Amino acid sequence: MAGHELRGNRAVGAADLTAGGWGSPEGERPTREVDPVVCLERIVMSLAVEGGPRERELLDRANLLETHLGKVSDREAQWWSQPAGGVVELVVADARGTDVDAAALVAPLVAPQLLRAADQHRDQLLASPPPSESVTLVGTTVTVTPDDDGAAAADQAQRRYLDQPIPGPQLWLVGALAGLALVFVVLALVTSPGWWVLVVGLAIGAAAAYLAPLRRASDERARREQTIHRFTSALEQARQKVRQGAASLEVSRETVHHGHAAMTRSLEKIAPAAR
Repeated sequence: MAGHELRGNRAVGAADLTAGGWGSPEGERPTREVDPVVCLERIVMSLAVEGGPRERELLDRANLLETHLGKVSDREAQWWSQPAGGVVELVVADARGTDVDAAALVAPLVAPQLLRAADQHRDQLLASPPPSESVTLVGTTVTVTPDDDGAAAADQAQRRYLDQPIPGPQLWLVGALAGLALVFVVLALVTSPGWWVLVVGLAIGAAAAYLAPLRRASDERARREQTIHRFTSALEQARQKVRQGAASLEVSRETVHHGHAAMTRSLEKIAPAAR
């Protein structure tokens, strides 16, 4: 019977089991003593691999590992190196494959890493900040959050904006022009009608100095009303976005909780050593 022990990058056969150790075909004691534990280990490993239903696959896998890692001497010290990443790819490929036996074999190897990755992914998703939107009204920013719709801050911003003074007519200028017009009216009545030209000009100037600021003030009030209307619309849109974002975040968190719990239960069933 030809036994095989996967050792390094080669299969150890009957010659290895009998050379210099117990189990010699002649039944004679060897000249060099070998630890019986080593012999038992070799025999058990040989029996475990010999004739197994997956022996060919194990040998093929050994050859495949050899292509990824290269040949390693039996006596060479083992250490982690960059080419070992190929082993990870092989393990992940087995875990994702359709071969149930191969997946069951490698699942305990990847379960702890999957559990840690699932925990980290869950923590990242749950650490997502709540949604918020900001709306600005003439230098004043109102922030809307799921816990604060920004109503108080919006009212304060609107009052502050509407309470800003609007320039009106300069009464001193209007009064001065009107006073001069009266003086020239007296002169026109007493001395010469030619003064009426100045009276008319001063009257027009006084009226313009009074009416133009009133028109600008009316336009400014209308502009402020439009600004308030746009601000109110933007604030309502921000509230709607925040509500939708909060609902979506809540659904995502619930999904994360359920998905993480289901994955954890599945991974914990793979092997007791998965933790």
